[in-house]
Amino acid sequence: MRGQKSEVIRVAAIALMAATACGASQMLAQTAVAPCSNVAYRGFDSRLTVEAVSRVSIGSDRVTAFEVSNGRPIVAFERRLVGVDGDRQVALPSIDRIDALAVDAAGRLFVQQGSQLRRAASDKLETVRAVAAGTRLHNSGHALFVESESRGTATRLTVRTADDRGALPPFHLDGAAATVVSWNSVGLAAIAGDSLLTWVPGAKQMTRLRTDKGLKEARDVVLIAPDAAVVGLPHALVVVSPRGATVLALARARARWTGAELFVLDESFGVIWRVAGVDRLGSAAGDRQYAAGLMKGVVSEGDVRFAEAARLVGCEGARGLRRR
Repeated sequence: MRGQKSEVIRVAAIALMAATACGASQMLAQTAVAPCSNVAYRGFDSRLTVEAVSRVSIGSDRVTAFEVSNGRPIVAFERRLVGVDGDRQVALPSIDRIDALAVDAAGRLFVQQGSQLRRAASDKLETVRAVAAGTRLHNSGHALFVESESRGTATRLTVRTADDRGALPPFHLDGAAATVVSWNSVGLAAIAGDSLLTWVPGAKQMTRLRTDKGLKEARDVVLIAPDAAVVGLPHALVVVSPRGATVLALARARARWTGAELFVLDESFGVIWRVAGVDRLGSAAGDRQYAAGLMKGVVSEGDVRFAEAARLVGCEGARGLRRR
């Protein structure tokens, strides 16, 4: 029964993700001219192993955070928490607005509500300590936490204990405040202006992993390797590394890395996915090689393999592979 339910969720979710592309295809059919830029491949990269875990009700609520605790996804809205445990969902309403979530190495859930950091205990939230105004805590499975504080065009990032009894010397980002920050067992990722900055424990300083004007629109980031991160853009989820950038899927989504798998929350439809193989993407050379394989035997631009190849190497790149 559980496998059947997962399959129903998966099929329904894929149909929802493809809705926009289907509309575009119908419009193009009427014009008899089909520029490949108007036929988008919206699904997950076909090199990935993807499983639909669950679907949470989004409605008119706004997602404020997404985390994973011991393999169980947790979605925060402004006034409620929803935890997913297999086929079961547990909802916890909140009087106070939920600003952020954090999960420590033991899988314990922490909730930041304004100036208070609280820990989930049974069916209630217990206050741990106060949080300074303008700061936010981040953690996705590490023993320590990261606290970010932005003022004007500067951000201070501090690695500290949950109870604030110890901290490492902070990092100072100047010139552009960090818009998104995450911290997990791999390390720290932050986007400031058009730069993706990373730090792994033991390193003497932060690394500028990539600079791209598109990063200014980032709304989520998570480190999946010392030299690779998944970035959530307004309408796409992308693996970014110094070797290239690969679109995982065209979706408004958030992601969290557990060390072997990526959990993805599609914020438009509420579907939560478990994705494996993400750490093998993010290479321009690898994308070109895979696109060439996709194009073998393709005779029409209406073939879904052409659409995926075009997403990897561009329309003209895919057409060039087809002519070989």
